[in-house]
Amino acid sequence: MNTMPVGLWSAPGISVNWGITIPIAIVVLTAMGAMMTDAFSKRKEYTALVTIGGLVVALFACLRLWGNGFHATFAPIDAPIAGQLIADNYALFLCMLFVSVGLATAWISHTWLAQRNLMHGEYYVLMLFAISGMMLMVQATELITLFVGLETFSISLYVLSAFARSKKRSEEAGLKYLLLGAFSSAFLLYGIAFIYGAMGTTNLNVIADTLAQPGALAAVGPYMLPAGIGLMLVGLGFKVAAVPFHLWTPDVYEGAPTPVTAFMSVATKAAAFGAMGRILLFAFPTASQSWQPLVASMALATMIVGNFVAVCQNNVKRMLAYSSIAHAGYVLIGIVAGDLPGILFYLLCYAVMNFGAFSVVAAMSRQGRDYDTFEDYNGLHHRNPGLALAMSVFMFSLAGIPPAVGFYGKFYLFAHAVERGYTGLVVVGVLTSVVSAWYYLRVVVAMWMREGEPGSRKLHVAPGIAIVVAACALFTVFAFLAPSRMIDAANDAGKTAVTSMTAASR
Repeated sequence: MNTMPVGLWSAPGISVNWGITIPIAIVVLTAMGAMMTDAFSKRKEYTALVTIGGLVVALFACLRLWGNGFHATFAPIDAPIAGQLIADNYALFLCMLFVSVGLATAWISHTWLAQRNLMHGEYYVLMLFAISGMMLMVQATELITLFVGLETFSISLYVLSAFARSKKRSEEAGLKYLLLGAFSSAFLLYGIAFIYGAMGTTNLNVIADTLAQPGALAAVGPYMLPAGIGLMLVGLGFKVAAVPFHLWTPDVYEGAPTPVTAFMSVATKAAAFGAMGRILLFAFPTASQSWQPLVASMALATMIVGNFVAVCQNNVKRMLAYSSIAHAGYVLIGIVAGDLPGILFYLLCYAVMNFGAFSVVAAMSRQGRDYDTFEDYNGLHHRNPGLALAMSVFMFSLAGIPPAVGFYGKFYLFAHAVERGYTGLVVVGVLTSVVSAWYYLRVVVAMWMREGEPGSRKLHVAPGIAIVVAACALFTVFAFLAPSRMIDAANDAGKTAVTSMTAASR
């Protein structure tokens, strides 16, 4: 088994592997570099270039750790700062996803911000700190460290949601996200406190080892541990927009700047699901009777509410918001079935197709105004056939219709759930997917079968947004034709997650 070179720093009894923190450190240093660039340069595009350069370096750092950092932890389990971070392939897979989404967001943001006189360097700085918080969250094997990561990216996103502060809807989105997000953080913190009360530790390795002992669950007692897990699920359920903690999603997605919405819709969900998978499937598998019925109920309600309410929407951003709620329900099936590879593969597919869809919404805006009603998409193939074709690919993929990678995402997740005996949940997932075809194809019909306003001009798309839309569309199609490498990577990352943490605790 490969291991990372240990420790740039050590002391008696403590050997710290700083190497696994390099990707996070690069993102944080890039944020500081972007801050200084913004302070000393009048050309705001330099801040964007620093951001893109730093994220490319961070991506290579993650790739460098892949496999080599198989079970490397920040410190041995018996050290005073016992194993607070881990750099297994599970965490690295998600870190690369956050960094890639950050890169794409930086590409599409420049023109969008310039059109609205919002070219302020702090936009990129906040986004970088949000990415660093997400990376910290999925690498954490300590609940307090996980909470610090969650708050780091949450606070950054509260501000980014209200970044278009001259717009009332953006201010409302930021305020609503802040207030409800604070409540969800409080629930998560209460959950951590209850778990500490029951287990005497917040270290996931120690919790997993303790609960694996015969009779350990009975010794913990019937109330405090289930209460702690339930409260943590409230906090994480808010972040993934699971029903009944989803009410903030449509208003925040609609009011926040479109590039921020695109970033939030995929990166936040991936971070929260990454943490949920690590906590429930590694630390508390023996207590599954406490959380499985709860998560299964959330999955059912989330799929049904998300899909049926999306049918009634007349605004594409709100439709995509409810669509994201529905997709959270599909991923929750993977949590119930204990299918980490399926969850990772689905999150990757969802990130590409959903970010592509929001990039098209960003491309539609012009003269400082969003054009995000269904009527605004009427006859789009006359004004920009390439944009209409790309949006059609994303809509088919989100609906799970081949030839697009979204089909494989659902098939892979649902097939594993059926194998593990959760056929009822999968039946609901398939039926609600059929419902989702209604609102996704509604966009396609508007673009190709309806006429736009007479005299509508050609829609020109900024090069940065055009590159991201084209890349996402090509990935969505070609990944359908050759998905094996992505599936292998997800399998490797998912299957080594539990193994690596178990090895680290020995």
